[in-house]
Amino acid sequence: MEASGGAGGRADASAEAGAGASADASADASAGGGTGSGGRGRRSVLRALAGVYFCVFGAMGVYAPFWPLFLVERGLSPVEISHVMIAQPILGMLIPPIWGVLADLSQARQVLLRVALLGAAGGVLLFLIEGGFLICLLAAVVMGMLRAPILPMVDAATHAALGVRPASFSRTRIFGSVAFAIFALLGGWLGTKTTLSWLVVLVSVLFVLAAVFAWLVREVPELRRSGLLARALTHTRGVRLLPLFVGSAFYYAGHATFDVLFGLHARALGLGADFVGLAWTIGVGAEIGLMLFAPWVLTRISARRLLLFAALVSVFRWGSLSVLTDGHSILWTQPLHAVSFGLWFLAFTKLVQDGAPNELRTTLQSIGSAFVGMGQIAGYAGGGWLFEQGGGAWAFRGAAVAAAVGMVTYLFLLASQGADHGRFSVRHEGARTDSGSKV
Repeated sequence: MEASGGAGGRADASAEAGAGASADASADASAGGGTGSGGRGRRSVLRALAGVYFCVFGAMGVYAPFWPLFLVERGLSPVEISHVMIAQPILGMLIPPIWGVLADLSQARQVLLRVALLGAAGGVLLFLIEGGFLICLLAAVVMGMLRAPILPMVDAATHAALGVRPASFSRTRIFGSVAFAIFALLGGWLGTKTTLSWLVVLVSVLFVLAAVFAWLVREVPELRRSGLLARALTHTRGVRLLPLFVGSAFYYAGHATFDVLFGLHARALGLGADFVGLAWTIGVGAEIGLMLFAPWVLTRISARRLLLFAALVSVFRWGSLSVLTDGHSILWTQPLHAVSFGLWFLAFTKLVQDGAPNELRTTLQSIGSAFVGMGQIAGYAGGGWLFEQGGGAWAFRGAAVAAAVGMVTYLFLLASQGADHGRFSVRHEGARTDSGSKV
């Protein structure tokens, strides 16, 4: 609550809290009605969303580690690869807020999610068209426009289904991590047996299967409200979200450098696609282990402190990769992925969603995704340039610097915790949520 809000501010905050509570109650009721049927309905929705996560992250497990190697097969240079890869974070910055506002305004989140999944399934097949840089860039743009809004919509739908148990988010999201590990290992094996073009087909099939699961998720009816975008921007400008988003843009620049260049770095060290798949599988396997204990962690440690810890680990991880050249040593750093991505992602999503009115969940998650997309752009472009100049050593030093800047911003976020009682987040901020978690 704003200190200058006075009685009027308290009244508005109380009204906001009551309306938000009503929205959550409505969401709970829509899951199936009474206590017994509501629980069954919610579990059914969460199972379907777990299927969506499994298929989407399975596709990402194929896409993230091996797409740069696929583009090498197509004859692209490292700079051209970074330009193709950068198309998606640019679209990831611009597109999700548009889809998010549209989803919240139309109250057709699940319909739009199905459209995006089927569109991404078709868009990725454009990579199979024979051609050079321009064809690959066109395919990346089309796929990016349709893929970018998927995860913000799934994350928001999951939090809406969870209602007053946000710390349980990881129990649904873990299916995505499991799928990423499985398909990263499978992709590495396929990469040694056949051309990487088959991976494009696999990604398309997984997006289609995700759309099938999305068809099982029912729309949650909500109270229509005016001024949706203005209210979302007011949330974003608050003490909690703005430094979170800015810090995460810097933070994720480091991770994006890893995403786009790890395969090329391994190749330059004489390590093959099977090594890349194994490395990603180890990292995501550690992330799965963290997801199992995440509800316990999130209810006992402030999400702000978890962000700061993740940033510290990331600085160490990228700094280590800048000096290590032995495959076994590199593999020993991969379990740090559990913290540098898994823990960071859970803490980031929790801070965005805690205190968010139900009708703003997709919009706010999409705005956060846009800031992360800015970091991806910097990581892809800057990392590609640094890789051209000095190889993986320079690229990962740059990643460590970006993570360090994010860490400083997270320090400010932690220091501002006492001031974070804005009128729009009064429901959760500064206290434990109904699930007992801290923010």
